Amino acid sequence: MIGNATYTGLPALPGCSMSAHSIAAVLNAQAFNVISRFDPSAGQLNSAIDALNAAASASPNAPVVVYVCGYAAGLNDRAFVLPISAAPQRASDVLSQGILAKTFINAVGASDGRAALFIYDVVPTPGLSEPIGLASLQNLDLPSGVGVLGVTEAAADGPTPLVGVIVPRLKVNPVTVSALIEAAGKDLSGLRTTTLEARKMPAMMAYLVGAPPPPPPPPPVIAPAPRVEPVSPPLPAVAMVPAAPAPVTTAPVTTAPVTTAPVTTGPVPNVPDENHMTDADRRTVQTALTKVGYYDGRIDGIFGSETRAAIRRYQHEVNAPMTGIITPEQSRALLSRQ
Repeated sequence: MIGNATYTGLPALPGCSMSAHSIAAVLNAQAFNVISRFDPSAGQLNSAIDALNAAASASPNAPVVVYVCGYAAGLNDRAFVLPISAAPQRASDVLSQGILAKTFINAVGASDGRAALFIYDVVPTPGLSEPIGLASLQNLDLPSGVGVLGVTEAAADGPTPLVGVIVPRLKVNPVTVSALIEAAGKDLSGLRTTTLEARKMPAMMAYLVGAPPPPPPPPPVIAPAPRVEPVSPPLPAVAMVPAAPAPVTTAPVTTAPVTTAPVTTGPVPNVPDENHMTDADRRTVQTALTKVGYYDGRIDGIFGSETRAAIRRYQHEVNAPMTGIITPEQSRALLSRQ
């Protein structure tokens, strides 16, 4: 947890200190080992990154949440976080005064089994016009359980709007990386003081708190009750007088042929490989991904980043390579589950 509030050469950001304290408190309650630095110098910030790297290496499968709040600046489409000693006068000053935002991501390592969320809740540095460059974090080649959320805020005296979205959801169990990123995208969309700059979803269902719920138990097998034949009361005795035999005529008996209509079930449509898919084929795959819970985006026939992530989540479940490109066999198996 990094909360930079009292800068020596820039206006103070008291909201960053409050925000970092809020997230640190809820993570402590969820039994995270919290490393917090408030108003760190450049050296202390590098020390915190080293501590993060050591903790991540010691527990390679433990979930990780990194939260950074303070001033940020950009240069050549790269984002930099500024320690409290920074006071850049021009964009190139961030090379000597700032720390690359992706340094925090690199410190955690590249374990595919780890759930991790990197949150950059930053304020643009006054006097610098170059874009911060948080969007570049979306292009990093990240492990399958890692997500990134980057937001620029207006300077405020209280906790940031992003923290107001994240903290309540970190209190529940379970909570996934995807759920937090999706909540931020929805809840912050109408705010004028907040801009969502980076939003990278993990390729797999990654749990920060708790674990996936167990599958429901199979329904009980109930044996049918034995059939009890009804008992009829005995018939009263009747004296029988034989009648004269009637002539017997035998007429031919004809039986109408019995035809049985074939029972058909709806066939699973054949979907070709992606290079030969039509727009309708792609919509069919998106619809199937939605029905089984892997995709909640638009059914538009476009295999964008959200559709690719949904395909990788499906491939992970069926123990297939998580390429994000669906094969004809995987399409047929997916459609058969609707």
